[in-house]
Amino acid sequence: MPFSIELSRIAIKHLSKIPSLEKKRISLRLEEISKHPLPKDVKKIQGDDNLYRIRSGNYRILYRIYHRQVVVLIVDIDHCKNIYR
Repeated sequence: MPFSIELSRIAIKHLSKIPSLEKKRISLRLEEISKHPLPKDVKKIQGDDNLYRIRSGNYRILYRIYHRQVVVLIVDIDHCKNIYR
């Protein structure tokens, strides 16, 4: 059963500023996450038990997985230079 994807307010805000070509790549990555929340190239963020990062070109997608609710919450989507600030 695929996970549903939910975006935080900050993720929606940052996504609206991303060029359309990059948005297409990001949407493909989000589809992939909904089917397989922990793909091979996922990185766990140190210091947080439930925060993961994947790359999409020069952009990073930070997300949390809630297995009981079958939800992936996209915490933030931003350029690699800005994502960890």
